[in-house]
Amino acid sequence: MPLFSCSRKSSKYAFGFNQTYKDIENKAFCKSEIWHSDLYAVIANGDSMIPEIDDGDEVICDPKADILSGDIVHYQINDESAIKVFF
Repeated sequence: MPLFSCSRKSSKYAFGFNQTYKDIENKAFCKSEIWHSDLYAVIANGDSMIPEIDDGDEVICDPKADILSGDIVHYQINDESAIKVFF
């Protein structure tokens, strides 16, 4: 699956809208039983999610997943993205 690093500059990705990712031309891997073509991974930047997610961790994201209160999500607002707990 595509692997991106967080960036403040927008780039275009296959979702059809601007993302705050910079493609670093790497790939992330996951177990075959959870893989599907919409998955992507983001490299976490910062320490706000420690101890669950450390700076530099690869976070697998599913843009089609149902989101429930308390889930960890990757989101975008305007030109910035983040990984946070959804409430």
